[in-house]
Amino acid sequence: MQHRQLKNAKAAVMSQPIQLDASFSFQQAALAETYRALCKTHGVAFAVYFVDECKAQVMSAARTRLCGRSEAGLMQEVNRLKVGCGLA
Repeated sequence: MQHRQLKNAKAAVMSQPIQLDASFSFQQAALAETYRALCKTHGVAFAVYFVDECKAQVMSAARTRLCGRSEAGLMQEVNRLKVGCGLA
């Protein structure tokens, strides 16, 4: 991934909430904190990849089985992905 793409991805993660749909707005703080931690432990490229995967997983889950559940349900999905990547 090129440096500019990484920089743009980082800016997007750090500055914007993740809009799931009309009924969900996933708070950016948890994902931004995950991003910062992964930058330190696994490098920027992996952090960007993980966050992109995380957003895709959370949004997919919201569209399917988590609709109507609380933000805690979305955090469970984030944690499930961390386990799948060997980060938890």
